[in-house]
Amino acid sequence: AEGNAAPALRARGPGGNSPAALRESAAAYERLRAQAAAAGPASEAGLEPESKSEPAPSAADAAPVMLACLGDCLLARQAEVLWLVDRTAAREALLGLQLRRYREEAAVSQPLLFPLELPLSDSQRAALQQHGAELAALGFVWQEGEAGLQLRAVPALLGQLDFRQAWPRLLDSLESGAEAELPALLAAQMPPERDPAGAETLLAELWAQRRALANSGIWRQLDAAELAGLIRGD
Repeated sequence: AEGNAAPALRARGPGGNSPAALRESAAAYERLRAQAAAAGPASEAGLEPESKSEPAPSAADAAPVMLACLGDCLLARQAEVLWLVDRTAAREALLGLQLRRYREEAAVSQPLLFPLELPLSDSQRAALQQHGAELAALGFVWQEGEAGLQLRAVPALLGQLDFRQAWPRLLDSLESGAEAELPALLAAQMPPERDPAGAETLLAELWAQRRALANSGIWRQLDAAELAGLIRGD
């Protein structure tokens, strides 16, 4: 293509191909080749040489290593600090954070294989009308009828919830004026997880979101001095 073609080389005068001109060109070429060889391949290309070694990550940036999973408590080590993590609270906080992103960016809905036919009380219907826009923004899809509604899709993050029980509880919480925001109410309904493999995944996700959850109160860090104080009973 014309835009990708190198420009043609043309002689600049009638004597451009004379023996003297050719000898002069050959000498100039040799000088340029010698300069390029002395400067090295990076300078020949007009580029600074790239560093072949990257700085090693500091210990403070290394992810924590799981030491033990004791019921709802996770014990991990990160550098010279021990982490004590409330597993249930951490899971709820991470789910709440992800659901907020659903609401603010783009929700991912999971269609139900069999839509649920659910009754609606008058108070639940009022709560649904008041909070319907936010529920839809989180990924819920339903069709309201005279006696109740048909729930057709739910947020993908909550696909394992039994919505025959969770949906009425959610509407009752909204109708009662619960102070917690909707993502937190939904996250709190997730069943507890006891799988040790899930604890490893949870710890990795928690570390990745540690700045967003810095003031959530779901973990405690103990350094050597604090551990010694606990042993002494200070």
